[in-house]
Amino acid sequence: MGHGWTRRRPLASREAHDRQRATTGRTSRASARDPDAGAGFAIADLEIDALTQVIAVSGEVDLYAGPDFHGHVRTVIESGKRRLVVDVSDVRFMDSTGLGVLFNAFKRLRSLDGGLAIVSDDPHIHSLFEIVGLERVLAIYSSREAAVSALCGVR
Repeated sequence: MGHGWTRRRPLASREAHDRQRATTGRTSRASARDPDAGAGFAIADLEIDALTQVIAVSGEVDLYAGPDFHGHVRTVIESGKRRLVVDVSDVRFMDSTGLGVLFNAFKRLRSLDGGLAIVSDDPHIHSLFEIVGLERVLAIYSSREAAVSALCGVR
């Protein structure tokens, strides 16, 4: 079926933020409030088949991690994957940047006749999707197995 986890890497969101602040002199309220904003963000991949991939996200998906998250999802789609399962079960915090990445991935995959499923059993993540209305657009499952089965049409 799959080849196993292909990588697990922490992303350098905090370093990118520090470089931007050094060049622009700007910082956000989030960094002033939390000096470790974006720290601990990581992504791991699991290939299910030629068209299906699980992307497991952990840590904080915020303004600092957003570009790394977006780039990773874009790369996976450009590599030919048409069905993505994004597992946010280990996400401690997600802001609108993370939601935007997910919604943009959904739109891109839909235009390619693909699909996107989210995995989370965290009531806070569910309420975040409900508040912005994404629960009407994005399918949220409580397990990876359920999400993969739904995307691949397995009953």
